[in-house]
Parts: sequence; C-alpha cells; structure tokens
Amino acid sequence: MTIELASRRSDAPSSRSERFRLHRAGILNVWQYDEQEFTFADGRLLLRGANGAGKSKTLEMLLPFALDGDKARITASARHHTSLLWLMTDGYEGQARVGYIWLEFLRVLPDGAEEAFTCGVGIRASASARMATAWHFATDRRVGHDLSLEDDAGPLSRPRLEELLGPEHVFEKAAAYKEHVGRELFGLDVAQYDEVLRLLYWLRQPQVGEDIEPAKLADQLSQALPQVDEQAVRSAGDTFDELTAFGEQIERRSAAAGTLESLAAAFSRYARAVAAQRGRELAELLRVERRLLKDVRNAETRVDETAQNRESAENALQQTRDGLAEDDARLRALEADPAARDQRRLSELADLLDRELKASASASERLDRHARHHRAKEEALARRAGEIEAELSEHARAMRTTALKEREIVATVHVVVPPALDGITLAEAADATRAADALDQTTGAFEMAQTATRTRAAAVTSVREAARAVEMARTRQAEADRRADEAERRWEESRARRIAAQQAADSEEAALLTALGDWTRAPEAPAVELPDDLTPESIDALPALARAAVRPGLQRLREEEQRAATRRDNAAVDVETLSMERARVEAEPEPAPPPPALGRTSRPDGRALWQMVDFADHLSEAECAGLEAALQGAGMLDGWIRPDGRLLDADHRDVVLSAPAASPESGTLADVLRLDLPADSDVTAADVRRVLAAIRTDDIAEAAVSVALDGSWRIGPAHGRATKERAQYVGATARTQERERRLSDLDQRIEEARAAHGAAATAVAKAKAAIAALERWEQTLPSPTALREAWSQLKVVREAEDRDDTANRDVQRLAQEARAVTARAMSELDRLATGHGLPTDLDALAAVEQRIRDLLDGLAALVGAVSRLVRDLRRWSADHDEVRLGAESLAHEEREARAADRRTEETRAELTALRESVGASVRELEEKVSAAKESRSVHSRQAKVAEEERTRAIERHATAEADLRAARVHLAEQVARRQDVLASFAALATPPGLLAAATDETDLLDGIVSIASVGPDDPTPTALARAAQGFAALSTDDPVAARNEVYKVHREASTGPAADHQPSIAPYEGWDLLAVIGRDDGGEAGIVDLARRVRTSVDRDRSLLTEREKRQFEQHVLGELGDAIRRCRRDADELVAAMNGLLGDVTTSQGIRVRLDWKLRDDVPAEARAAVDLLAQPVGALIPEEREKLRDVLHRLIEASRAERPELAYSEHLAAALDYRTWSAFTIRYSRPEKPGQWDRLHRRSPLSQGEQKVLCYLPLFAAAAAHFTSLAGAAPHAPRLVLLDDAFPKIDVRTHPLLFGLLVQLDLDFVMTSERLWGDHSTVPALAIYEALRDPSQRGIAQYEYRWDGRVLQGIG
Repeated sequence: MTIELASRRSDAPSSRSERFRLHRAGILNVWQYDEQEFTFADGRLLLRGANGAGKSKTLEMLLPFALDGDKARITASARHHTSLLWLMTDGYEGQARVGYIWLEFLRVLPDGAEEAFTCGVGIRASASARMATAWHFATDRRVGHDLSLEDDAGPLSRPRLEELLGPEHVFEKAAAYKEHVGRELFGLDVAQYDEVLRLLYWLRQPQVGEDIEPAKLADQLSQALPQVDEQAVRSAGDTFDELTAFGEQIERRSAAAGTLESLAAAFSRYARAVAAQRGRELAELLRVERRLLKDVRNAETRVDETAQNRESAENALQQTRDGLAEDDARLRALEADPAARDQRRLSELADLLDRELKASASASERLDRHARHHRAKEEALARRAGEIEAELSEHARAMRTTALKEREIVATVHVVVPPALDGITLAEAADATRAADALDQTTGAFEMAQTATRTRAAAVTSVREAARAVEMARTRQAEADRRADEAERRWEESRARRIAAQQAADSEEAALLTALGDWTRAPEAPAVELPDDLTPESIDALPALARAAVRPGLQRLREEEQRAATRRDNAAVDVETLSMERARVEAEPEPAPPPPALGRTSRPDGRALWQMVDFADHLSEAECAGLEAALQGAGMLDGWIRPDGRLLDADHRDVVLSAPAASPESGTLADVLRLDLPADSDVTAADVRRVLAAIRTDDIAEAAVSVALDGSWRIGPAHGRATKERAQYVGATARTQERERRLSDLDQRIEEARAAHGAAATAVAKAKAAIAALERWEQTLPSPTALREAWSQLKVVREAEDRDDTANRDVQRLAQEARAVTARAMSELDRLATGHGLPTDLDALAAVEQRIRDLLDGLAALVGAVSRLVRDLRRWSADHDEVRLGAESLAHEEREARAADRRTEETRAELTALRESVGASVRELEEKVSAAKESRSVHSRQAKVAEEERTRAIERHATAEADLRAARVHLAEQVARRQDVLASFAALATPPGLLAAATDETDLLDGIVSIASVGPDDPTPTALARAAQGFAALSTDDPVAARNEVYKVHREASTGPAADHQPSIAPYEGWDLLAVIGRDDGGEAGIVDLARRVRTSVDRDRSLLTEREKRQFEQHVLGELGDAIRRCRRDADELVAAMNGLLGDVTTSQGIRVRLDWKLRDDVPAEARAAVDLLAQPVGALIPEEREKLRDVLHRLIEASRAERPELAYSEHLAAALDYRTWSAFTIRYSRPEKPGQWDRLHRRSPLSQGEQKVLCYLPLFAAAAAHFTSLAGAAPHAPRLVLLDDAFPKIDVRTHPLLFGLLVQLDLDFVMTSERLWGDHSTVPALAIYEALRDPSQRGIAQYEYRWDGRVLQGIG
C-alpha cells in the first residue's frame, strides 16, 4: 500500500528554518553512557538497534523528560520502570555519580543569525543513601561551544553550574523549569504547554503504534483536543470548595443536630419507658387493690358457706351411724334363732362340695395336659431320629469327598469313613451310643489332615507374599515415578508463577510510581520529593513523607485561619459595639459633649451652657468651630449654669459657671453667642447673660477668663488652644448635623466592620477549604497495598519455587531407589516359587490357595459336624429315656383322678340328703340374715362417706377463715404501698423535660397534677387511674435498656459532632430518674427542645447556603466556565477543520481518502446534549428559562460526578463533568475512488487489510499533531513542532514506510523515533540522522554508530 502526497504547502521546511528545531542532544555520565552526543538532521533522528540495545531507554531519558523534568513520567512502558536512581546506579560500581541530559534547539533569524536554546537536567545519585536528586537548567549558551558541563573533576555539581550560568538559569523545582521552557521555547503559558507535553507523552507510548486501531484512535484524538482552562476550573472549584466547606460545616452541624435528635429520641424512649413503667406500677397497684377488696368480700362469703356445709355434713354422719346400730341389733337377734344350727351345717357341706369339685376338675385337666405332652414328645423323638440318620449319611458322604481333595492337594489320605456309620438305624438308646463312639474315633484323622493341609498353605502364603512384595514394589515404583513427574511439573509451574509474579510486581511498581506522579502533580499538592526507587522501606515512609510535605502548609493555613478567625471575631465584636453605639446615638435626644474623665454627679436643676445658647448670625463656620473648640478645651462648654447663679453644693462633683451681677458690656461671649433657652428651662435669660458677660473674647491675654474665635482660651494661669472641623453642640442646627454625622460615621464604620467580618469569614472558609484540600490530598496518597501484596506474593512464589525445586530433587532420588527395590523383590519370588513347586502368578496362587481353603473349610466342617452329631446322638438317647419315664408318670396320674371323682360324688349325696331333711324355716332365716347384712354394708359405706365429707367441710371452713384473714392483711398492705407508688409516679414531673419527652397529652399530664390531692384513706380519682393506664400504654421498652441506650448515645454525642452543645445527664432520685440537657446560643435547654432548635437553625442556614450556591453557580459555571467551554469548543471545531484540511489532499495509492467527523455521541446523557445546545450561545443571550435549564443541566452533571467519586475536590468534579470532549466522539471515515462522495466508517471489520487500517489511522494521528502545533503558531510561531514515536510503524508493510516518513516531512513535523528494523533512508525524507545502538549484555556501556541520510545516499559516519 502506498500514499500519494499532494503538494499543498508553499512554505516547505528547509534547513534554514525560522522556528526552533531539535539540533543536538547529549547524555553525560548517565545510565550506560559515559558521554554521547546526538546530532539531528533538520530536527529528525532515528534511534535503531536490536531489542535490549537501549534505544527506547535512550528516548525515555531525553524526551520529553528534558523538556519538563518530570521524573515520574520518564517511563514509557509498564514493562520496566525507569527511575533516576536506577539510571544512575544500573551497572555502576561507584558510590556517588553526577550526570547530565540535555537538548539543544536552534533556529535561524531573519537576518541569518542563529539563536540557540539549550535545556537539560542534572542528576546526582548516591548508592549508599539509595536516593537521587535532580536540578534543571536553561540557557542560550551551547554545550561544547561556550558551555561545558564538566571540568577536570568530572560533571559539574549544581553549585558549579549556578556559578557558571547564574542562579537565574538553574532551577531546583521541575515545575519552575517546565514553566520557563514552555514560556521561552514554546511561547506558551503553563496550561498550553501542558497540552503540548500531553501530546508528546501520548505519541511516545509504544502501544500507540502497536495497538493503533480506529476505536482507540478516536478516543486518543478526543484527548488531543484543547482542555478547558485549568485556572478557570480551579478558580470556580476554589469558590465551590469554600461553599462546600461552609456546607460541610452545616453538615457537621446537621450531624450534630442528628446526634442530638438521636439522643433526644433515645431520651424520649427512656422517658416513655420509665413513665410507662411507673404508670404500670400505679395501674397494677390500683388493679391489685381492687382485686384484694374483692377477695375480702369473696372470702367472707366463703366462710359463711363453709360453715353451713359443715353443719349439714355432721347431721348426715349422725344419721348413717344410727342406721348402722339398727342393722347390728337385727343381726344379733337372727343369730339367736334355733334354725341357725341346721343352716350352718348346710353351709359347711356346700363349701366342702365346692372344694372337691374344684379338685376333681383340676386333676382331670392335669391328666389331659400331661397326656398331650407325652404324645408330643414321642412324636418329636421319632422325627429327630430320622433327622440324625440323614445327617450321619451326609457326614459319611462328606468324608469321602474330603478324602479325594486331600489326596489331590497333599498327596496322602488320612480321612476314612467308620463302618458303624453305614446304614445306621436309631431304635434304642444303645444304637445312638454306638454311632457316637464311631464318630469320636474319626477326630484324630481329621487333625492329621488339617496339619498337612496347613503346611501346604504356608508354602503358598510365602510365595504369595513374595509375589505381593513384587507388586507392591512395582506400585511404589510407579507411585515414585508419578511423584517424580508431579514434582517436576510443580517445580515448572512454580517457576512460571514466579516469573508471572515478578512481572506483576514490576507492573504494580510502575503503576504506583505513575499514581504517585499524578498525586504530586495535583493542583493542591505541596512540594514533595518522592523516592527515586521503590523499596519496602521507601513505601513505608510515604505516609510520613506526605505528612512532612503538608505539615508546613497546614501550619501556615491554620495560622492564617486562626488570624482570620480572630479578625472575624473582632469584627463581630466591633459590629455589635458600633451597633449599640448607633442605637444609643439614635436614642439620645440630642448630641452631648463627652462626659469628664473623672465623672460627675447628676444635675438636679439648671442646664449646660451649650444647651442654652446658639452662635450669633454674623459668625462664619470656622469661627463657630473655633469658639466651640475654645469653650470645650477650657471645660466651659458643658459647664453647669444653675438658676439664680447658685454655686456648687458640697456633695456635688461638677463644673459650675456663675458670674457676678456687673460685667462688661462688650468684648464678651454675649457678643458672639445668642440665647436659645429650652422651653422648660428653670434658668432665666439673665442668669445666662451674666455668665456670657463674664467670659471675655477680645482681651484674651489680660482677662482672667476668656476664649477666642480661633480656639484660644485662658482660665487664670491656665491657657491653651483647641481646634475642630465644625461646631457640634452649640445650636440646634449644629447638634442636628452632629447627630447626622455621627450616625453616618457609625453606619460607615459598621459597614466597614461587616465587610471586614465577611472578608475574614471568607478567609476562614478559604483556609478551611485549603486545609481540607491538603488533608484530602494527604489522605489520597496512592496506596502501596497492591505493590506490597505483589512483593509479598513474589516472595511467597519464590519460596514455593525453592521448596518445589528441593522436593523435585528428593523425589527423583526416591524414584531411583524404588526401581532397585523392585528388582530385588522379583529375584526372591522366583527362588521361593521354584522351591515349593508353585506358580509365581498371583491369580494362579490365589486358585491354589482357594482349593486349600476349601479343603480346610471341609475338614473344619467335618470336625464341627462330629461334635454336633455326637452331641445330638447323646441328647436323643437322653430324650428316649425321658419319654419312657413320662409314660409311667401318666399312668399314676390317671389313678389319682379317678379317686377324686369318687370323693366328690359322696359329698354331693350327703348335701342332698341334709337339704331334704330340713324345712322352709332355714331358707327364710337365710334370706333375713342376708338382707340384714346387706343393709349393714350399705350403712357402713354411707357412714364412711359422711365422715369424709364432714372432714372436708371442716377443712374448707378453716381454709376460708384463713383466706379471709390473709385477704384483709394483703388489702391493708396494699393501701399502705399506694402512697409510695403515688409519690414515685408524681416524681416524673421533677426532672426537667422528662414528661415533655414522654408525652404531650394534656389529660395524662393533668393526671399527675391530681396526685397531690389524694390522701392515704381517699379513694383513687378516676382521672388518676386513666392517667396511669395512659402512661402504661406509652411504651413496652425495658427502662434499664432504654437508660443504657441513653448513656450509649450520650457518650457518642459527647465525643462526636454534638460535643459543642455540651450534652449532659443529670440524675434525680439517686439516679432512678434522668434528665438530659444541653446548650446552644439560646442557652441551656432540655435535649428535645435543644434538638428541635438546632435542627431549625441548620435548616435555615442550609437554605441560605443554597441561595448563595445558586448565585456562585451562575457567576462561575454559567459565566466563566461556560465562556471557557464555548471557546474550547470553538477551538476544537477549528482544530478538527484544520486536521481535515491537512487530510484533504492526502490519498493512498488506491486513491483512498480519510476524513474526521467530530459529533455528539449517540449515548451522551441528555443533560450533556442540552448543555451543548445552550452553551453555543453566550450566557447573556439566554432567556431566563434557558439560563435556568442550563444551570440545572450542568448541576446534574457535576452532582453525578460528585456522587461517583466524592473524595475528589470540586475543581476535579468540574473538570470531569464539564469535559466537553467526552460529549462528542471522533469517527474516522474513508472514501474509495470508485465510490466518490461515499464516506464509510473505519472499523476493525472494514474491508481493508490490517496494514491498510493502520496506515489510515496514522494519517489522522499525524494530522492531529500538526494541527495542534499549527493552532499554537499564532502565539508562538518560533515554537518547535515535533513528535515522538517509540517502536514506530509496527506491522506496516515496508513499501508504505517511505510515504509515512514523507507525510511527517510534508506536515513540517520534526521527529525522534525508535525502531528495530526501520532505516528511514527514503527519497521522501530530505535528511535524517540515524544512530544504531550496539550493546554487549555482558559488559557495561552502549556504543552508537552514526549514519547520515541526505535524501539520496546513506553514509556511515562512525
């Protein structure tokens, strides 16, 4: 891809330019350089070399560092942080080192003379102190011509440089140096020069070329637009910071009000809780009192009822006892009858027959049961015999099977079946005995077979264990190999994590240094010297460094605040004093001369001289003033003239004017003063005339008492002279004018005092705002936590890598040992298997082992069966004998049953015969006796019940009487307690503000008042009972918890923002009740009233602050900042137009053109869109509704910024919220020749190659730089025009390089660029200085090989 450059500039640059160009640069004893000088070709320089050769680091050291001295911004890439200390100590073995970095700009004046501007930075580093310091210089002298930066002792120290250049050319602070270079070299103020530096730093970033793509370029172009004037933003921000400080003061007061409200709420909860508790106590007492009274009445009723019940129970008991006595008498009479003997015999036979019937039935039942049991035993015996015969047959078969297995496994046979077991039948006990003896004979054979089998099993076990040992060895070997692989993998992963952690730590270190640089460049930042290298010790010292930096400023500001506060307070006192003086002057009937210094008594009569005279009409104002001054100086103006010329009384202290009756007729005060007596005067005109006539005005030197119109006076030996500007007291006119003058003077002084108060208050607010800004700046010290964590993580992963490396070596050794163990185990297995004739395979061994187990199980089963069968045979034999004995016992029981039946029949016959021989008298007698016994039984039960009922009635009566006594005692105690509870309830009114905090209901408060009228024996008033219920319902909170909450909130209030209100807790009733009080300007008050007063005051001041903010917002934001934004947008529009003008004639070889659109973003907030429309017009041209809308729009933008980052200063919020550049966006459009007039948006998916896209992105990038410098040319036509490109033109086809270089030349942009592969020897470049860096990593130092390109030939210089 190629670019065609149309020739459109008539003033093409030449080697004899009238603007400054980079001419030379030098590095003296810095980093890997001892002394290196770079000579530019028409302001162009290419630094090339392999990766790691130091070309990018060289660019970092030179530019833009030598233009602003900002050491925090040296680093161009986050891959490696560059600090002054590192530059001076990397590879340097000495302890201290001094070096210089410098630039030389040169321009040709219209007369052909050359003008030079040299600037640079000196650096001194100490390896032992781990610190580096810098100084800066700027001069018109040239290094190597009339300026040398070293002497015989080496590079110059700062004092030597100041001695050589003069102190006005050497700068300690980078800020002063940057300001000087910007002004002298670029002709720009600080804000404009910052824009230039920002552009240079931006273009120098390596990622600008690497990551250049349409979306990112659009954002970068936005940042290249003019910024709103920082001073205007800071000025507005300072004003709003002052308002914010005042607002913060209001917020602190609001916080105090909130705390007081919290305390008032806690106290109100406590007040309600304690009032409710005492209300409940009183309500409960009254309820219990009513209940106890009811209990007494109920107890009296129960006593009466239980007495009646007791009497009824005793009567019923007596009746049952009488019936029982009658039944006993009837039974005794019946037993005396003769027929009773026959009746007793019948009863005895009946009882005997009953017993014998029962015995016969029992014998028959027992006989049947035993017979059934005997038959069951016989059946079970026969069944068991068959089972045993089957088991013996199965046992014999198992013995034969086991014999076969024994022969197969151990090659010998021990198990043989006895003949007695073949075909056995159990009929008698002897058969069982023979079989058992035969079984006992087989036990020995079984034991021998088991022994032989176990011997074979032992051999199998030994071989199996050897095989398992081999398997285990193989398993351990495999596990050891797996662990070895795992350990090696972990070691490699640890190594990778350590590398990543090292990179992360380097990145965090660079980020912290960048943040620290931004922090130190904050507008409110004081001078602070950051460490050149970051170490744990240096970052730990950062807070102390910040404190030390702000301490002088804070001390100065606090002193200023204190002085301003003193001025404010003094001015407030002056305002109050002067206001009181004005009120006094305004209130007094007429002005009066000052009272005498020693004081005087009151005047009961007469008047002062000045009150009764006026000036003669012929006197001028000056003569009037002189005469009054003479009278006042002599002490006669306010002299007391008494009626009839009375003299001074003994108890008066005053000056009295009196005169004899005869006085001169001319040359006295009577000639220059005329009488003007008040209407109510008790002094006559004659009295006054005598006094006037006694004071001479013409012969002042001879007269005893005289005054003159020039202010002279004499009284005896005393004489003098006084002057005043005007008459003040003599005459109504003079006094009226004096009064007005005094009031006017006081008004002016009051206004001046108020102005002084306002100025001092503003100074206090400014000082507070500045203090807050400094404190915020200190608090916003970038946190080194991320770097500490990165270092900590790096340490952890390094330790983990060391551990994993050691573990890997150990595991590899163990794996080798495991392989040797496996070989030994396999050799032992082969030996054992061969010796016992067994296989080595575990499965085959398991099969052999299974057969052995089966044989042993069979032998064990046979042994167990022998003992079981012998036991069963002997048990069967015993059962056989038991069945035989049972048959004999059954025959005996049959004989016993037949004998019992015979006895029963004999007794039944005798009873029947006796019953037939006796008559009906015996039966009648039996019936009477039975009825009498039944009656007696009933009466006996009734007597018992009646006795129990009487006992219960007695107990209930006694209980009722006891309850009555207890109820009366409780009622008496409750009545005695009532007065104490009433007193406790009434005490709620004692602590001030307690009841008011609890409730504002009048009925409840009136109930407490009614307590005073309740006597010990009086009934409780209904209003008091209702009040108790009402107070009880106020709260259910625990008073102790509520009290503790009051203490807790009070502690917070006492140490928090409400501490100035001195909240305190006052105890009452020995701390049983509390009152909380505080004070404000209105004096002491209960906490509830106080909280309400403070909140009202805060709301009033907040309203005033809102109005003031509105005025300031209109003045600064709508006025000053609105104009600044309007200017910036106009300049931005012109800059974009200039960029498009430069791009208008630039096409690629395919004819593709590029254009920039700068328009409002689609996603811009509605507020910003409205602001753009309204800011297009001057504020004065807006109608009120538009001004109001604009104010609301900008206010919302600012408040959104404040809500997002409340810790920033107001100026930062203004800069962020009103950054017009974020409201619009650049769109890069391109047009193809085949589609003229169609401009498509350039994006990643555009139908262009990646190289073509990068070229199209470079075009507006260079145009932006050129347009930016062109926009500054009006103010500084001689200023340099340069760009910096680190790793220039990556991933761009080499065929495009000549035309990109040519575009820079065409746009008259000097450049310094670095590259690994570029040479720049293209015909589009008329001249270029090329330096190739050569560096051996194993040795210190960098060599630069110089080439020169003159537009035709590349020549090696050396």
